[in-house]
Amino acid sequence: MQLSSRRIGSRTTATLNQCWRQHPGSTGLSTYQEFPLKCGRNVGASALVCPAPQNQPSKRWYSGNFASSAGPSQAATRTTNAFQSFLPHNISAQKPFQTRRYSTTLSTSTEALHHDIAQRSQKGLDLAGWNELVVYAGERGGLPAVESTIERMRDAGVQPTRETYHAIAPLLAQEVDSPSLWAHDEAHAYTNKVYARIEEWNTILGVEADDAVGRVIMRHLTRAKSTVPKHIAQQLLSSIYYDISLQRPFAADEYLSDETAAVYILWLCDAERGNDLKGALSAFIYFLSVYDVNKNVLTQAPTDDGRTPIQQMSAAILTMMAKTSKDVAKQATPFLDDLRERRFTISEVDKMRIIKRLMESTKDHYDAFKIYSWVRALNRKAFKYEQYQEIINHFAAMSLPKSPRVPPDLLAEFITDIKRAGFRMDAKMYTTIISRFTSFLRKRRRQLSESELVEMIPSSDDNTVSQTLHLLRKLHGAIRLDSFLDVDIPLLNALMDAYNQLGAWQECFTVWQELVDRHAWDDKHEAFQPSLSIIFDACGYSKQLARGRRIWRWATRGAVPVNQNNLSAWVECLCRTGQIMEATSLLCEDLQADPATSDLRPEKKVLEIPIKFAWDDASVRAQVQHAIREAFPEEWPGLRFIASRSS
Repeated sequence: MQLSSRRIGSRTTATLNQCWRQHPGSTGLSTYQEFPLKCGRNVGASALVCPAPQNQPSKRWYSGNFASSAGPSQAATRTTNAFQSFLPHNISAQKPFQTRRYSTTLSTSTEALHHDIAQRSQKGLDLAGWNELVVYAGERGGLPAVESTIERMRDAGVQPTRETYHAIAPLLAQEVDSPSLWAHDEAHAYTNKVYARIEEWNTILGVEADDAVGRVIMRHLTRAKSTVPKHIAQQLLSSIYYDISLQRPFAADEYLSDETAAVYILWLCDAERGNDLKGALSAFIYFLSVYDVNKNVLTQAPTDDGRTPIQQMSAAILTMMAKTSKDVAKQATPFLDDLRERRFTISEVDKMRIIKRLMESTKDHYDAFKIYSWVRALNRKAFKYEQYQEIINHFAAMSLPKSPRVPPDLLAEFITDIKRAGFRMDAKMYTTIISRFTSFLRKRRRQLSESELVEMIPSSDDNTVSQTLHLLRKLHGAIRLDSFLDVDIPLLNALMDAYNQLGAWQECFTVWQELVDRHAWDDKHEAFQPSLSIIFDACGYSKQLARGRRIWRWATRGAVPVNQNNLSAWVECLCRTGQIMEATSLLCEDLQADPATSDLRPEKKVLEIPIKFAWDDASVRAQVQHAIREAFPEEWPGLRFIASRSS
């Protein structure tokens, strides 16, 4: 049989170790662990011939040296040699141990433990009882005590099983994490040592290690407190991960489970430990290939947070993609496609967080929408109505490198998905969508010059504005036709403001008329205050001063309780239509003279409006500043800076 180099190394080491245990004196070495290092690992296992023992008891562990029947001085010497074999190479061998102190204590404690285990084993234990006794022995005497207990177990007629191996696996993992095993070694040599130890315990127990044993060792190495350096641990973790079910020391009838895969992949996705996205993707693809052959590897065992191992792995990989990938959409969509083909899903705990992180890492809104679509494809009924609203809010608020504002056609796609999921659009959802692209239009208006604002009809070359107007009219039509939709004032305000920002004055005033009709039977007049500010803004930009005067008179005669925002919008409307002095007179005289508005005293931000609009005309500027200074002397110190800028 032709063996691979890795298998030859581990199996040869185990064979040589067994030979040393039978003939410790003939090798001339202080510890059996040095034997394969000096004899070499490249010798085939079949080439080793072990001479027959010469009627002497087998001393398989160091504890046999400690509990020797020889005299005290010989036992002390053997104890010293055993401990010195574990010393780092830089410690001088000329510094002997305090032999009298250590040998007596260890020998006594070992004998007491053997006596305790001998008494416990006389109670006619079954397999479960023996396994508990093995754990008890390991906790108090380590692996040497475990081996002697296994011998007693066999003498009692009970054979070790996989459950026995699982019981001692944590002790084996602790030994693997010991600096005495990995110190002064390369990563490959350390892996060979660990494999040799597993192979050795396969021989002791008569049972081959399985996926669970490998998982216990991997979990121990991936702890934050592990002493094994990252590059050395990486080699061993990778070897165990890919060797389970493929080669010794692991059983051939075993498969890599999702729990074991999660241990390795989560470690690779940890930025402070593995930090290897490429390795994590390769490991995940390998696990999927194992799953395609044997569906039983998917245990679907829920963790403490309710997620399955496959959900943990998927969330970790997607999160790392969002952090490190240069092209998230290109890398994430094939990964999500692999999940969809196997009907895997993302957990409810991670779903919203992952979608947001991935969308934020894309180059434009179209890639972000593609990410959302692929996640949604995993389960078309996975999103609740409130989650759709949360996604839309986040999506529309993003400013990405290649698309600083959200394209209106993508918002329309969200509406289609919501309806396909079986949800009925309500007024709040419509308001959210319309308000999102209205915010972009409001920023656009502020960037336009005063001459450009004279004609607010969207130009043919402004595709975004044209698409927005088309979508808005389409939504408005759907709202009118939906007899089950409860249209509220915020929705009408959103429609009116969107038409206002687009310069679609006819539709804007049509919506205003709907609000006036609603006002007749709605007794909550304060709800119409935002509507009043929007229509004054529209009257100002559309130069419809007469309409604005009528609305102001209607409101101040008791229709709507006018607030500071309404006053600010009306003053700006007057100034924008060229009535700067009328606006100043309103603030300084008319408000106090009219009983309906006598309680409305202008705030500083309202007084700033006519001062700013009067900057370009020196004579008007002087009159406005004089009138405001005389009427509001207490506010003038705060307005002086604005007035000086206009001079």
